Amino acid sequence: MNRIFVSEAISSGFYSDQPLPASLLREGFAMLTAVCADLQVLPDLEVFTTLDSRIADPLPAGVQVTSIRHPHQEWTSFCQFARESDCTLVIAPELGRELERRVKWLEQNQIRHANSTLTTTALTSDKYAFSQFCNQHAFPTPETTLIENSGVTDEFLKSLDCRKLIIKPRWGAGTVETTVIENRQAFREWFSSKDQLTETEFIVQPFVAGTPASTVCIRQPGGKTIFCPPGRQNFVEGTYQGGRIPDFSGETSQAMQDLAERILELLPGLRGWVGIDYLIPADAPQQPVLLEVNPRLTSSYLGYRKLTSFSLARLLVSDVDHEYTWQEGPIDFSVTE
Repeated sequence: MNRIFVSEAISSGFYSDQPLPASLLREGFAMLTAVCADLQVLPDLEVFTTLDSRIADPLPAGVQVTSIRHPHQEWTSFCQFARESDCTLVIAPELGRELERRVKWLEQNQIRHANSTLTTTALTSDKYAFSQFCNQHAFPTPETTLIENSGVTDEFLKSLDCRKLIIKPRWGAGTVETTVIENRQAFREWFSSKDQLTETEFIVQPFVAGTPASTVCIRQPGGKTIFCPPGRQNFVEGTYQGGRIPDFSGETSQAMQDLAERILELLPGLRGWVGIDYLIPADAPQQPVLLEVNPRLTSSYLGYRKLTSFSLARLLVSDVDHEYTWQEGPIDFSVTE
């Protein structure tokens, strides 16, 4: 019997000594529930996880759950279950570089996992470093500037060549501490108050109007890659709500896949579930703008699992060769359900 350890950082108990971030908890617990359910349908498989003791909602029957009351207990359990399992799947945000920290521990201890390699995780989790990678390889991506603590000069503001800006944590997830700035004065005001935020490093980009979109690549342990149909992301007041898949076709869909194939070729360390975010300009839909690569399970899993009767989670942990089809769709999915 195979033992699979699934660790979703937000609901795992890692934050058991502080308030849980509502939007991330909602998405994280939904992903944990879905993956555990999809793994549970497989024969001869034991699924383990840890869960913050404050969470009352149940996980699928049969999942072996350890209740966590303190962060130290969570980390001790993480290390124990990872060592005792045949494969570990980490679902964690880039916030605080937590995803990177966990993958690093797994690799240092030579533990099999279903995530991207440490080097690739570190690169794609760092929005500033990834923007430099995109520039180096001529990917279409917004100009990205690291906000330094030394101050904001007029030359810096002029160099952005844009009045409306978007500011994000250098290591961020979802839309946590992401801010849209309408003018330079508002930027100065944000800068003067940013010490109140939890993240210490931020990037700034010109705000580009367009339709938020994403696609997913599943790279199995043996290297086989499955391309999922691209979809639209839905945001309400800056908060991710879910999406619609599939929702693009023709030149737009092909351009998104072409970019994804180039990324996978340049970053062979991408493994498991790989989410790629784009912006589709209204005036040039055949020229998608690459925003970021998520080297981890993303909330779009909740939608894609509705497009097929096959267990997508199985593809993450094994090299099973299965003929499967996507439903025509489109289907709408929500992370608030």
